[in-house]
Amino acid sequence: MAKEFSPEDFEPLYHQTIVITIAIQENPGCSLTILSPFLADIHSKLSTLISKASNPNSLLRKRCSDRHPDWLQIQYDLQNTLCEAQDLVDSLSKSDVLEIGDHGNPGLEKVEEELAVHAFNLGEFIDSLGLSKLARKEPALAEIEKMLIEAVRDERERLGKDKVDQIPDVARLGGLSMIMSHLRACGVDRSELHRLDTRIKQVIVWVLRNEEEITMVKDLEGFGQLEKYHALDKPSTILEKDGEQSGEQELEKREQLQLVEEIGQATEKKEEPEKREDDKEQHETDPDDDYDTVSIDSYVLV
Repeated sequence: MAKEFSPEDFEPLYHQTIVITIAIQENPGCSLTILSPFLADIHSKLSTLISKASNPNSLLRKRCSDRHPDWLQIQYDLQNTLCEAQDLVDSLSKSDVLEIGDHGNPGLEKVEEELAVHAFNLGEFIDSLGLSKLARKEPALAEIEKMLIEAVRDERERLGKDKVDQIPDVARLGGLSMIMSHLRACGVDRSELHRLDTRIKQVIVWVLRNEEEITMVKDLEGFGQLEKYHALDKPSTILEKDGEQSGEQELEKREQLQLVEEIGQATEKKEEPEKREDDKEQHETDPDDDYDTVSIDSYVLV
């Protein structure tokens, strides 16, 4: 059985990003500042993943144990680019190559492009948490799956548990034709429905089997986040010479102090491809998703 994600899966990259970001901020006149927006975006997304990995009720922890191979690939690629960015930072103290206006450096342009890609991939990884394997491979199918999850949840809550247990799954939504009509009403183009017809039917089966658990986990995850925010919303009691700080200012100050502490713990290790492949094989032992061996024909369609 594959292990759950933990904060340790994301913290090394998080720390490495902080170190590079602060090094660039300490040299405001250099052209490396063009990397700052991408580093900030990556830092924010890694922070989100650490928060989710710290929540035992999150989708990342409860339903994504099979996503380790995906993460290992993202991790390896991002780590390589961060090491290249660190090399550029190190060069600041050795030469004047990266002065203001020096935007023609091919190494800098390459790192900038790669960081933009990594920020996008991290966002895609976060947005796909809880989705089926089929939906993760096709953006249009991912949106359809989200629509279906909402529709199944609403219908389940409307009918109540006793009635739901008495009605064949697909019939709960009025049959296949009604489901397709609902997707068209939600804005899905008819040509997309035709192109994805077989996979949509597989996703319907998957959603009917998994929606209740996904909804429960999302609710628990949201409750855990609410508890965390309430804990941080305590009024500040620290006074500055200009007067009392607001709660928001104090929170920002605590976050800055936390960053300083994290810098001291930062590690900049570059994972070797061989180790990555071994870890990947270790986490590829999970069984495939429900729909892979189930046909929509096994359900009553009207």
